[in-house]
Amino acid sequence: MIFSLLSTVLGLSSIFSIWLFGPLPILSFPFYEVWAERRLELPQPFEYSYEVDCYDICLATAPVFLFVPQGPVIAGLGHEEGVVQVVSYRIVLLDMEIGAIPSAFVFFPIFLFFIAVNTLGALLGFLISKIRFIQKSRPGSMAFWTPVVLGIIILAYGIWLYTKGTTVLTSPWSRYYHSYSRYSIHYLGGALACVVFGISWVIMTLLDRVRVLRVSNFFTRP
Repeated sequence: MIFSLLSTVLGLSSIFSIWLFGPLPILSFPFYEVWAERRLELPQPFEYSYEVDCYDICLATAPVFLFVPQGPVIAGLGHEEGVVQVVSYRIVLLDMEIGAIPSAFVFFPIFLFFIAVNTLGALLGFLISKIRFIQKSRPGSMAFWTPVVLGIIILAYGIWLYTKGTTVLTSPWSRYYHSYSRYSIHYLGGALACVVFGISWVIMTLLDRVRVLRVSNFFTRP
């Protein structure tokens, strides 16, 4: 519950929390939330909006859920730019619009998503913990090397994403937006998520290995 709350609140609060905490990859990996200011596509006589707050839930660099602001244009700023009063958010799943929610309640679907992710993660962790103790303690066992290799692969993927972190976006990747900031926050967020989780995963696996060996040696002493 706490992890899901932090994954949601720190992403919704402000740009300060984004730069301070990043996408919080340890809490709900492989999913994380991205906060950004973007320009919306507007109908004529306008072309795009002044920057408004937008939220994405991403898997690595791919947005799974988009929370796209919408509302009436209340003023024009010239040069086909308008000011939008945000009254609700479209909920877009894999580029398919599945509903909308008032802006005051955008917290709840994001929180429920992370609750579901962390519940499944806890269930998976419980099932993994049921691997037989004796199998864990065997030298070179698959129960040990499989998670280590998985962590290294995730870490390597994060490093690779980081090398693409300064890719300049020449066009938006969603039909709802007119433009993005100069550099892709999704590449950087996905890189950080994978690197931090990969390192944490390998360290925890090695510590668990040490714990298992200590317990095994304790019970096999004469």
